[in-house]
Amino acid sequence: MAKLANRHVTITKNLGFDMNLPTVSARLSSLQAAFLGISIPFFVIGRSVMAVAIALSALILLYRFVQERGWQHWRSLVVSPHGLVLSAMLLWWLISSVVAYDPKNALGALAHSAGYIFLAAEVARQFASRQEMIGIFMRSLTVSALVIGGYIVAVAYVNPDFLGLLEALRGKELSFIRVFKPYASLVACTMPLLFWWGLRDRGAWRWLSLTTLPVAVLVIYYNGVEISRAAVIGALVGFVGPAACWLLVKLPGILQRTIVVAGFSAVSIGGLLFLQALPHMPFDGMRLPEIALPFPDLHRQVIWGFIYDLVVANPLLGVGIDCSNLLPSARAEITLNLVKKVETVQFIGSHPHNWVLEVLVETGVPGLVGAVAALVLLTRGILYDPRLGQARWAAVGVIFAFWISSLANFSIWTSWWQAGFAVLIGVALASRVPEKAGG
Repeated sequence: MAKLANRHVTITKNLGFDMNLPTVSARLSSLQAAFLGISIPFFVIGRSVMAVAIALSALILLYRFVQERGWQHWRSLVVSPHGLVLSAMLLWWLISSVVAYDPKNALGALAHSAGYIFLAAEVARQFASRQEMIGIFMRSLTVSALVIGGYIVAVAYVNPDFLGLLEALRGKELSFIRVFKPYASLVACTMPLLFWWGLRDRGAWRWLSLTTLPVAVLVIYYNGVEISRAAVIGALVGFVGPAACWLLVKLPGILQRTIVVAGFSAVSIGGLLFLQALPHMPFDGMRLPEIALPFPDLHRQVIWGFIYDLVVANPLLGVGIDCSNLLPSARAEITLNLVKKVETVQFIGSHPHNWVLEVLVETGVPGLVGAVAALVLLTRGILYDPRLGQARWAAVGVIFAFWISSLANFSIWTSWWQAGFAVLIGVALASRVPEKAGG
């Protein structure tokens, strides 16, 4: 019996779950990490399933926050340069929300956005002090990503009738073409983290983690049926971005600053000129192909041109978080000649399809400046944090994959989209390089 018990302990430890953990708190930590690990792949089963997994983890996170007097850590975090910028941004967003077109809607979006910032920071803090939680999270993510990814591959490449299983779970008929498109973007954000972990883990777990990458590519490509361009871009920049940053940090400090300032200036000026060149009302929708730019698609140009006009009219506070599509003028319809078809559409059907424009039109110029500054400081802090080791490149990859793909993706206020980023960046920031003996 003793040998059998020892063998059981060895097996559970290899899986990353130590069943002989000495305290209830330690067992809760394992559950917390496991729930977070399965939350993103289980989005496919249903958004509510993802929400429940994160909520269960968040309850344990809050318990630990109170138990460990986590607010003492937050005092130093808030007064740091990054914390001050983030606080100023949230304060401006709050002011914008109070005077928004729909304050209730705006304050609700602001509340869950602030909640996910807290979630990311607390995951980073709590996992950093218990490095074994990263292993539990990553192995849970690996297994669930392979199971869900394998199912999607079977649906797309083997037999579409397999979709019936998911329809039975969700209790409704699903579109074969678009059902997995949102998950493809989440998959792109997981790839840098899974690649880093695959290089770090050992034995069979290493190969399982690395196997998630070709599976992720198959999920994103989806047999060519419906390829998410945003997911493709996210997957690419998730690796190209860290490589570019690696080259950047090798340069002398003055050259680094010159490149960053020049890059931001070029993007800002080029973006402004681009927005001014878009079609602006009033114009004849049937003549749209004659007055539009070659890129991007015609409908998106109309949306972005309308957004620019709203920004000019509301440059300081914007129209309120998650409110741009609620304006009467945004719901007004226009008939457009889209070359392949003529369609009557609203100026903003659901959201602006670009996070920069969305934050700009809904929180004003100061709100966008605060968001960009917070992202820059976060990225800079990651690049120069020696405690992170090679995990810094995974963290930077997650940032690039999420924020670049959001330039032409879901609304930046979408709860599950924010949650996915919060979980992944929190875990990436938790990794610590083992201290050398005597060091």
